Amino acid sequence: MRRFFQLFALLDVVSILLLMSQIWMVISNVSALEQTPFGFIRIGMTALLFISLFFSAFQLYKFRKKGIIIYYFQFPFRIICWVFSIGFITLTPQFFDMGEYAPGILLRTCMGAEFFRLYYLLQAHRKVFRVPFQG
Repeated sequence: MRRFFQLFALLDVVSILLLMSQIWMVISNVSALEQTPFGFIRIGMTALLFISLFFSAFQLYKFRKKGIIIYYFQFPFRIICWVFSIGFITLTPQFFDMGEYAPGILLRTCMGAEFFRLYYLLQAHRKVFRVPFQG
């Protein structure tokens, strides 16, 4: 189980690397950003998610309960901001001719994998980090 946690930590590091260019673009082009409340909210959520990815990657690599709890808070923001654990697979159509339906299929695959990760971490949380009832 420890290896799965380390794999999830590695996937978070990959997400950090992929988000760096977006965060840098936001920082360097603050004046050209969408000036709507929704735009500010989305940018804020993405920035908070980016920062929390560092903590979750470290905590999951160390096989700590804090990493799972951080992921619970990240999960809705990951879905809203489209920051998926295996989101890097959505880049494959840029390198290979996969047809016009590939991006949609890959995006759905990423969403399904994110729900699988949530389910697996929930099961691990119950199994490994359960505190016995002191009655």
